[in-house]
Amino acid sequence: MRDALGDVAARVVAGRPCRATVDGVDLQIGGEPLVAMVGNVRWAGVDEADGTTLTRDGDRAARIVVDGTRLQILDDRGIAVIRLRADADTATVLDGANTTVRTAKRSATSITVGDMTVTGTQDLLLAALLTAHEIGPEVRALAACHRLLLLQKSAL
Repeated sequence: MRDALGDVAARVVAGRPCRATVDGVDLQIGGEPLVAMVGNVRWAGVDEADGTTLTRDGDRAARIVVDGTRLQILDDRGIAVIRLRADADTATVLDGANTTVRTAKRSATSITVGDMTVTGTQDLLLAALLTAHEIGPEVRALAACHRLLLLQKSAL
């Protein structure tokens, strides 16, 4: 993902481990289950029937809820921080109050989200997630790798 100045702001490489750099924070994320170290901080993801809870040193930090073409990131209290909805060629980014804050639009070679450009994927939810500055870089990186793992699983 490139910002308005053309600088790389995020990069994700699928695999095991999934490698993600978001806003200068580098993570190598193992899965499944999700696990990553950032300095001395251990991030982990616990899959449950109604989503994936992300923990930071054992404390609840966020929750990822995916329902088909919708993805939500909830805070540590279960309150929606960001909601993403995708259709054929666009995705809507909504804040916790359900107000539209950005739209992701797909073209033949990229996805534009506000003044950012995402290349290397045609996945609108992934692009919208990577550009969601409302959530921290570690959570975005973990959620992006979670998304890629889900896509790999469904392709099998």
